[in-house]
Amino acid sequence: MSFVAADLGASSTRYTSDSGKIDVLPNNMKTLPDMNVSLIIPDSGDIESCLEAQITRDGQDAMGFFPTNVLMGIMAEKHRGIDERPSVNTHKHKQKINYVSAIMACAVSKLKHPELAEHVDLYLATPPIEVHAAKEAFAQVLCGTYTVYFPKYNNGVSVTFTVDSVKCYAESYMASAAFFFNMNGTPKEETRQYLSGTVLHLDIGASTSDLSITKNGKFLDKSGQTYRIGGNVARDNLIDQICQKFAIDLPLADAEKVMAEGRMQQGMGFVDVSDLVMVAKRELAQQLNEYLDTYFKRIQIPIQMVNAIVVSGGGSMQSQYATPEGEMVKTSEPLSYFVTQELQTWSPGTAVIPFGDNARFANVTGLFIRAKIDEIKRKQQAAVASQPVTPTVQSVAQGIGQTQQVQQVVNNGAVAGAGQTVGQTTPTYTGAPGQVMQDRQPGQEGQITQ
Repeated sequence: MSFVAADLGASSTRYTSDSGKIDVLPNNMKTLPDMNVSLIIPDSGDIESCLEAQITRDGQDAMGFFPTNVLMGIMAEKHRGIDERPSVNTHKHKQKINYVSAIMACAVSKLKHPELAEHVDLYLATPPIEVHAAKEAFAQVLCGTYTVYFPKYNNGVSVTFTVDSVKCYAESYMASAAFFFNMNGTPKEETRQYLSGTVLHLDIGASTSDLSITKNGKFLDKSGQTYRIGGNVARDNLIDQICQKFAIDLPLADAEKVMAEGRMQQGMGFVDVSDLVMVAKRELAQQLNEYLDTYFKRIQIPIQMVNAIVVSGGGSMQSQYATPEGEMVKTSEPLSYFVTQELQTWSPGTAVIPFGDNARFANVTGLFIRAKIDEIKRKQQAAVASQPVTPTVQSVAQGIGQTQQVQQVVNNGAVAGAGQTVGQTTPTYTGAPGQVMQDRQPGQEGQITQ
């Protein structure tokens, strides 16, 4: 049994699998009217440039999304008409593009990692407000056997796999898991101090911002909240400003690049527009802070009781660009800076902690940790079932090839091991999960650590 984990974003899908390597797929799509291959020629031979896919499954799905013939990424951009993208006005589990993106994440994972088993468990990150409804909806449609044919990749390639189960977790909850734990499940030394406090996790995406709170390492279910406002609002503000100043109708893709770099191309050179980018970020921060004021009142936790604010997602990344010599030039603070700047005036003693270099991958990293812990639990249960007498935790661990250090690790309530980070090889686990990230029930607290 293998797994695939996907964070279905507004502009891209971040996904990973047993390999532990995180990749990105574009989240734009055009649906072709029939199952015939298009006449579009890819720009290059890599799979990301050849995303034309004919997706079939065993039997009709509950919503009639499959079979389907789609173009995604560059292939979709080369086709006439307007690309379909995830909408902020509709729940993720009601949009066909998110179902297609989940299956594409599985299919491309199989292409890149042929060692993945034919049967996979699918882990998805969804906004906290819809996680329970999404779990049922995604499972009804996505569970089944699929064949995905890529006619433009490597002279035509097919992969077949079966999705056995679908598990959904709140985006901000997964980001908090990635904040507290390494990808191999060991607690991070630099964040261990916040396991005994109250932490607000703010995940700023392209179209939504998700919030959650952990208290003494426990996820507070009532604190999960999604606001339909994100980085795209700042991008649209920037488009309006550039139109007023330069009389240019900036396309969305170019506007996103300007937001990321703080400069705009003009002919063979660039013009500095970092001042406009900062204005756009401040305007969005003001809007978001109005929501946050209401948020703290709703959950009945004063911000003064919050020890730290952790910001992840694309909004936690600063604007910068690389010179021809490879030097990075910072042009503006991240959106999170402008948001938390006002929050700190409400509570000067609250620390603001950037997630780090992999802020955009926080949710999918958390899903990976969750999936690996589930894998270890299954191995433990299988080992227990195979024992003629009731074993100790340590003997179970030895039975599945783990080390003598397990007992101490379990007592500490963490998964121990020498795993690898994003982009490296498959992590090797040498410990047991204890009660790390215990599954939540509606209305209850979900536990991250003992």
